[in-house]
Amino acid sequence: MNTNIFCCISAYFTYTHGTRRDGRAVEGTTLLTWQALKSLEGSNPSLSAILHHSSVSEVLAIIAIFLSFIAYLPYIYDSLKRNTVPHAFSWCIWGTISLCIFWLQKNGGGGIGSYVTLITALILLCIAFIGFKKGSSLITTLDIGILCSAIMAMVVWYVIDNANIAMAILIGIEMVGFLPTFRKAWYLPHSETLSLFVLTTVQYSFTILALETHTFVTLLNPVSWIIANLLFITMVTLRRENKKEGILLPFLQK
Repeated sequence: MNTNIFCCISAYFTYTHGTRRDGRAVEGTTLLTWQALKSLEGSNPSLSAILHHSSVSEVLAIIAIFLSFIAYLPYIYDSLKRNTVPHAFSWCIWGTISLCIFWLQKNGGGGIGSYVTLITALILLCIAFIGFKKGSSLITTLDIGILCSAIMAMVVWYVIDNANIAMAILIGIEMVGFLPTFRKAWYLPHSETLSLFVLTTVQYSFTILALETHTFVTLLNPVSWIIANLLFITMVTLRRENKKEGILLPFLQK
C-alpha cells in the first residue's frame, strides 16, 4: 500500500470528523494496534502528524474503510466483466438494511466506527445496481419473500422504540437475505470472488476495534457477518474441491 495515499486518506478523514482527545484509554488488541502504528512514526513524518491528531478508533476506522474498497473493487470489476455473477436481490437487501444499521450504530454510540457501515452500505448498493444490469436475473419465491420481509423490517424500525429488537430484526433479515447467494454459490462455487469474503471478514474485525462503544446494537452486525463469512468461505472452498453436483436443502430450492 502506498503510504502517501494512506496518509492523505487519514488526513481527510481526521479533518472532516474533527480532532479526538489524545491519550484516551484503550485496552487489549486496540492498544496493541495503536502501539504498532505509533512505532512507525519515526520513519514517516506524515504518518506521525496524522497519529498525533487521531484517536485509535479513527485510525482503525480508516483501515477498515480502506479494506472495504480493497475487498469490493475486485468483485465489482469481476461483475462488470461477468466473471462473477452477483445476486442482485441479496446485494440490494444488504445495502438497504446496512443504511439502517449505520443509523442504529451511530445513535447507539458507535462513533467513528459506525461510518464504516455507511461506506459499506453504499458499496453494496453499487454492486446491487450492477447485479440488476449484468448479474443473476433468477428470482425465486424465496427472493421475493426476503425482499418483502426487508421492507417490513424498515417499517417496524420506524415505529419500534427498542434499538436492540430493531437491530436483531435487521440482522435476521440480512442473514436470510444471504440464502440466495449461498444457494447460488452451492451450485456454482466458482461464480463468487472468494477474496471478497476473506477481506470483509478482516474488515469487520477492524470495525469492531474501531467502535467507540461496544454494545449489542453496535456489535451484532460485524460479529454476525464474521461468522456468516467464515461459514460461506468454508462451504465454497469445499464445494470447489468436490466437483460433484450437490443437492440443496428443500428450503433453498425454488
